[in-house]
Amino acid sequence: MNVSDAAIIQAFTVALPRQELILPSEIKRAIHQVGYELAQHHSDKAAGQIREMVQQHHCLAEPFHSIHKNFQDRYRTRFGDSLTSKPSEEPFTESLEQLMETMIVPILRSDEFATSARSVVRRSLQQDNQEDQDDLLPDVVHFFIMYLQKAISASDEQIHTILHALEQQLLSVEDIAHLLKISIDQAHQIVKNLWRRGYIDSAKSSVVGRAVAAFIRSPRPTPPTNPTTHFVLTSRGHFHLHPLLIAKREGIVES
Repeated sequence: MNVSDAAIIQAFTVALPRQELILPSEIKRAIHQVGYELAQHHSDKAAGQIREMVQQHHCLAEPFHSIHKNFQDRYRTRFGDSLTSKPSEEPFTESLEQLMETMIVPILRSDEFATSARSVVRRSLQQDNQEDQDDLLPDVVHFFIMYLQKAISASDEQIHTILHALEQQLLSVEDIAHLLKISIDQAHQIVKNLWRRGYIDSAKSSVVGRAVAAFIRSPRPTPPTNPTTHFVLTSRGHFHLHPLLIAKREGIVES
């Protein structure tokens, strides 16, 4: 794997959690195919597929390019301008392959990028103090993990912004588009994703229906909506917004 392909793959993976809510299913399937190619050690083909997707989809292009430059600069500091060559340092190459196999492939092949990314970060932090790690491994992993954490935080903030607003009032697709300064189509996609997770429901549904939504295993099938359809927060959405407060109230965790 050359350094140029590695920078492309890492930057693309890091961009996914914060964009996940607005990605339609056909793009997600294409991303899964990238993960499949990378799992087969076809890094050049995976990088090529990423370039095509970034060119075709604006929702992927902007976050990718801003992050990609940071990864390129990081590698140039170490390898100079020869980014299209495969690094001759065997420990670095092994660490990079391990990063791809154990962190990046699981994210790319996941149905929920942010959830998988959060799991990857948690495992990485747990292993961070192991004495038998190669000295080069933290340098490869930590830079990736640092940006992955930022992407997860951005994804969480986006969801919390919507759920918190729904806690105050009903919101339509148009309202969500205005709130996040995104297009109507992107807001529709966010509504579909939050609906599948059971966080929101139609304002026309019954109170009992909203409570039942908390016990329905995700993903839920989404009904047809239009820009003026209004939505409310479900009990599952409320729990996602206030997990510690509810847990303490129910005596699930110690005060």
